[in-house]
Amino acid sequence: EFYEQACRAFETQGYLDFTNLNNLFGRVITDGAAVLSNDPAHDPRAGGIPPGHPPLRCFLGVPMLRGGQVVGMIGVANRPGGYSAEQQHRLEVLTRTAGVLYDNYRRQQREQAHEREMQLRSSVLEQMAGSVVMTDRNGVIEYVNPAFEKNTGYSRDEAVGRKPNLVKSGRHPPEFYQHLWRTILAGEPFRATFVNRRKDGALYHEDKIITPIEDASGAITHFVSTGKDISDRIKAEEALRESKEHSDLLLESAAEAIYGIDREGRCTFVNPACLRLLGYPGKPSAVLGQHMHQLIHHTHADGSVYPEKHCAIYRAFRRRQPVHLENETLWRADGSSFLAEVWSHPIRRNGEVLGAVVSFLDISERRRTEDLVARLGRILDHSSNEIYVFCAESLRFLQTNEGARRNLGYSLEELKGLTPIDLKPEMTRETFEALLAPLRQGVQDTVVFETVHRRKDGSLYPVEAR
Repeated sequence: EFYEQACRAFETQGYLDFTNLNNLFGRVITDGAAVLSNDPAHDPRAGGIPPGHPPLRCFLGVPMLRGGQVVGMIGVANRPGGYSAEQQHRLEVLTRTAGVLYDNYRRQQREQAHEREMQLRSSVLEQMAGSVVMTDRNGVIEYVNPAFEKNTGYSRDEAVGRKPNLVKSGRHPPEFYQHLWRTILAGEPFRATFVNRRKDGALYHEDKIITPIEDASGAITHFVSTGKDISDRIKAEEALRESKEHSDLLLESAAEAIYGIDREGRCTFVNPACLRLLGYPGKPSAVLGQHMHQLIHHTHADGSVYPEKHCAIYRAFRRRQPVHLENETLWRADGSSFLAEVWSHPIRRNGEVLGAVVSFLDISERRRTEDLVARLGRILDHSSNEIYVFCAESLRFLQTNEGARRNLGYSLEELKGLTPIDLKPEMTRETFEALLAPLRQGVQDTVVFETVHRRKDGSLYPVEAR
């Protein structure tokens, strides 16, 4: 009877409003504890029921808790004879099981969303300036991007199927690689500077991060490494330790901006690239001896003052440790600012920290490129052209843009249950597969054909598909 009354309430108004928490339902949510009431009419916690809800003769509600937070509730009502503590215990067991299912569902949704995002943005990997390598769990290479080919001299065909030790230089001890594997097999990212060897035998330094990739069950299936060739910076730092004359030569030719500071933050040396970026070309005297925080690092991007005592660049000599900053605002001589990626390393002599060597790159163009990619994604989504992504195996749609949904009259969720064949009444799966065959076989990069699409309301319109 209770179930039938609840169904009639849903049929009448389409929902039950539980926003008023001053009742038995609300006490379960707000207190995060079970509520058992075998006499709601005289229970001071009752506080009424949602409009359209069947009358309560008895009630048992148990919260669904995940990580100490209430994420939902399971309630039962109007059992003849009421409810007991034993029945409350059984419902609590059921609720814990439902909570686990809820966690699994949310995790699966996140993973599916991530997978779609990776599919739509996979082309970005091809454009990245840094090396990208993907291996299976055993370390066998499955993918490298063009930057890897350029940095190492190995083509994609030469690298795929082999292991990353094809660029191994022999400069790292076995303990280095043992630590690497322990870290990534534990599900943690590993970051280090690698000394690798190119195909032509030349050594290069690479700042690399290796990240484990897990499937929906949490098992590690792949590893992805991203690397940046930092050979110029390493060479500059080594030269500073070797000799002043040699360091001056490298500083003059380095493409990165480099300057040195003492323990008071005053500039002790500066290279031409740094002078150009800061707006002092050919004027080292305008920078040498100056307090660098006050000169180029004094203000945040929002215009607020950046106190010297909080200066992240100075941590290199204050805490005797290297510093890497990815989004620092630096200021030029003309008062304009730019985004910079900054490295600051302590300078030591006989165990004493004398100051720091600081290098930086202007990343304004990189940020503008990233913003442009994001804007392009939004433009494609709002394009009047219909854009679809579908599974090569099942042919079911994975993603569509707003233009497609608007033209067809379907929601994204509705389209995910359909295939291109459902939109093309004149085609069968066989004819559509025949069109896709040249793409699957690698004979063609693009297939173009004319057909007809059927909207949700049944109307038809001609399209050119590509």
